[in-house]
Parts: sequence; structure tokens; C-alpha cells
Amino acid sequence: LTVLPDSGALLRFVQLANRVDLREGEQALSECGMYAELAALYKYNGCHEEGLELLRRLSQEPDSLPRKPRGAAADLPGLPGVWAAVRYLVSLTAQHAPVITRHAGWMLAADPEAGLSALLHMSPPLDPSLALSILRRHSAHYCGLYLETALQIGVALPQDYHNELLLIYLRDILAKEPPSPSRARSAQRGAQLRQLLLTRRPDPHQPQLLFPDDLAAALHPHMAAQQQQRAGTGGGAGGGSHHLLQHHRRFASAPASSVGTPPGGMSRAGSQASLRGGGDGGAGKPQHGEEA
Repeated sequence: LTVLPDSGALLRFVQLANRVDLREGEQALSECGMYAELAALYKYNGCHEEGLELLRRLSQEPDSLPRKPRGAAADLPGLPGVWAAVRYLVSLTAQHAPVITRHAGWMLAADPEAGLSALLHMSPPLDPSLALSILRRHSAHYCGLYLETALQIGVALPQDYHNELLLIYLRDILAKEPPSPSRARSAQRGAQLRQLLLTRRPDPHQPQLLFPDDLAAALHPHMAAQQQQRAGTGGGAGGGSHHLLQHHRRFASAPASSVGTPPGGMSRAGSQASLRGGGDGGAGKPQHGEEA
């Protein structure tokens, strides 16, 4: 399948129950630049550190990869890769706390909406104390926004975290500089981001795959059009890009947003759409190389 023209069959195959040898599959997929399939294989085998690190490199440092991304992976540089990592992260649990802590940081830096959405929408819910410790380490200025939203959607209980939220508000007030236009704009961005987190909730009926079938199918005509355009045998792909954008957003808990994103905090590579990849493909598989 790695030597045939990409039809999406291999991407579907590695996300379902299979007996692919992990190390042989890793070598074959890496040599072909089929990194989306490799991330799905890592996830299925419980290699979550490797899977999320691969998505980080695809999203933030695609030029650092030994082979040029091919197939679905070619569309993951930038924000699509961030949202694929979000969909991966929400399938993990508190037992994967070291992995969650390491990778939430770059997601928050690339798109605060994506990082906060991952911490808020894990299933089962991530303990707020762990989420707050992650935020204090990577993005302390989002602690209040996270906890306020967590209380509103029921992830945190008022009797446990109401006083904590009041203390966060108090510290923020004491640390604030005198009112200024820039602070007013920052407060407005925070309010808009909170509204997005409250209104853009995950769809429980979404396929629980890193790359759902409908999204994978939408990528293939888009990639074929790109290949034709590079070869000079096809026309522009503007309409196809718009169609692909709708598919990307269909599988995201929220579109990647510039609201509340600090200047310079966006991912370094450009993107055509926001993508959130998928749930619990590796249930029942032995955990490989996982940190306790």
C-alpha cells in the first residue's frame, strides 16, 4: 500500500484493528513520508509520546522531518496539525499526565483556543488541578479563563474551585497595570475566547478516529488537485480548497481562531484549514514506552 497511489485505504487501515508490526510499519511509513498514517499507528499501539511529537513536528517544524510529508500529512503543517494533536490529546487520560503536560505547552503557544479546548474536553474530564498545574507551567495567564469555563461546563465543581477562582481573580487584579487601550483589547480578546470555548463543544457523535473517514476522503481530491497543479496538468484548486476547509472544520470542536492568540504565538507554518483529529483508536492495546 505504501508504493501505490494514495487512496486513503492505508490511513483507514492503520486506524482500525490490525496486526502491523510497529517497528516495521514505522520504518516503511517514515521512508515514504506517510506521517499521518504513522501518527495513527503510534496512537493505535499506545505510543503517545511518539505520536504527539510527530504531530508537533508536522505542525510546527515540517522541514525538520527526514522525508517530505506525503498524503494526508502534506496538509498538516500549521494549525491543521495543532487540531489533529488536540483530537489525539483528548483521547488520553490522567495516567498519561507527563505526555499531556509536555505537549499541551506547544498547543497553547500555537493556538490558545486549541490548547484550552484540549484541557477542557478530555473524556473522562481531566482533573482541574492537573489542568491548572499545566497552565501554570506553560501559560499562567489562562488559568482564570480555563477555570471559569470549567465551572460553567461542569468539569470543575463550585465547592472545590470557587475559592480558587476568586484567588486567581484577586492576583490578576493586583498584578494589573493601569487601564490602557492595549489592556482593554486584551480583555476583549479574552471574553471572545471564553465565548468560543463555551459555544464550540465537541460533537459526541464524531467518529472516534484520528483522521475520520469523511475527512480523509476529502483530503484525497485536494491532494490530487495540488499534484496536477504542480505538474501543470490541472487548473486552480480554489473551489477544492474551500470544500476541504468545510471538512476540516466539521471535525473540529472549534475552528482555529486568532482570537486571544498573542502576537507571534501562532504556528510558524501556514495552513489551509483547522483540523482536529480523533479519539480512542488504541483501546485495549498494550501501552508501549509510556511514562507512568
